[in-house]
Amino acid sequence: MKYAMPLTSGQISGQLEHAEQFVFFTADFNIGLSNANIVEVPNNEHGAIVEWLVNQQVERVITSGIDRGVRQLLAENRIKLTSSVADIQVDDNQI
Repeated sequence: MKYAMPLTSGQISGQLEHAEQFVFFTADFNIGLSNANIVEVPNNEHGAIVEWLVNQQVERVITSGIDRGVRQLLAENRIKLTSSVADIQVDDNQI
């Protein structure tokens, strides 16, 4: 399964449209985590970020919180959501 986490100043963010970067990774029960990388957001206009995540073949977003409109857009595009994750900091050196 391919995951995405929005980042702002290296911290997990609840604002997909305001995220500066996303960390992408693949998780497999038998293999573990793989293919982790941090990617700059190309276009963070309203609604465009969800389309970009679909194009990246993301299956689940992990975030610290999310508004109802974006939650609905993710659901309409069959992207699962894990929210209310807080205080995770991601450093390029950890990826």
